[in-house]
Amino acid sequence: MYGYLVNAPDHATTPVLRASLAVNGGLTSADAAWERLLGWAVHDLSNALFVERVHPDDQDTVIGAIHSAYTSGTTVSFSCRYAHKDGGYLRVAWTASPRTGQVELDLLGRPAPPDGVNPA
Repeated sequence: MYGYLVNAPDHATTPVLRASLAVNGGLTSADAAWERLLGWAVHDLSNALFVERVHPDDQDTVIGAIHSAYTSGTTVSFSCRYAHKDGGYLRVAWTASPRTGQVELDLLGRPAPPDGVNPA
């Protein structure tokens, strides 16, 4: 539906979500951390838009940040609650970086503390 989704290199030593996001909002690659952290296997991610699994209250912020990365050509940072396959949400701090000469963004996401919690 949104293109062929391929396995990205697995970075098993760090809990970082890595993916590529097409201009239409679909994920074109994702690493195994998505399954470890969120329960989503690569094949689960190939039939939906990235923003469809973002908490409804965070979707406008995420759409704005992604739009900004595409239109400005610069890296942007944002955080949101992303759906876990079990029905809960994990707060993730993301960076979206445009790829030079391509119409894709590289996404990096790290688990973040809930709002109002200051990490030690």
